[in-house]
Amino acid sequence: MARSFNPELPHFRIHILAEEEERFPKLLDMYAFLHDFNLLYEISRVATDPNYDNFTFPQLVRPRLEGLFTHLRDEDRLRVERMTKESPMELVTVLAAVPVAVGSIWGVVQILEKVVNFRLNRKKLREEVRKLERENAQPNNQLPPVDDAENSVFLFENPNFLESRLEERGAIEYYRMVSNRLVRAKIEIVEVRIDLMNSRTSSNIFHQSQDDI
Repeated sequence: MARSFNPELPHFRIHILAEEEERFPKLLDMYAFLHDFNLLYEISRVATDPNYDNFTFPQLVRPRLEGLFTHLRDEDRLRVERMTKESPMELVTVLAAVPVAVGSIWGVVQILEKVVNFRLNRKKLREEVRKLERENAQPNNQLPPVDDAENSVFLFENPNFLESRLEERGAIEYYRMVSNRLVRAKIEIVEVRIDLMNSRTSSNIFHQSQDDI
């Protein structure tokens, strides 16, 4: 049975504000935007999470109508905390903050930096992930430490390393395709905020809007 998302445990929170080209956007445009944002995360997740290393990318991703469907465990999927159709549109998604998820955050960041022209506070993210691992260290934890020189999740911060990993996994074509579609989307991302949350505190990793550019 799949584990349900627990907001009391540490988790990443991705908050996006977006504007539409038209006052009454086509439902198809809304669907395409949501599909591509989710697909960006899922491609990044299966390409960087070692739990999926035993599967080839074609085994994990298959076409479905006009989009793609990624085979992920339910506990690894993005969850919707809030979504509103106002002006601007608001989308808030969450995922469990575990070390193997950090590579997918870097994958999302690399593309959103191009779409919104922002720069993540990478030093802050590194500090928060290290703090997260220290606070949640378990004696039986089999995950590699984040400071391990060969397996560190921080290697994915480097765009060249991330792209080489995506290419090695056979995912780079899909990753670039989604990137190009988000850049050209009729739903334009105008503000992004990424937080690392737990039951006691929240830490802002990045907050940027087009007004700051």
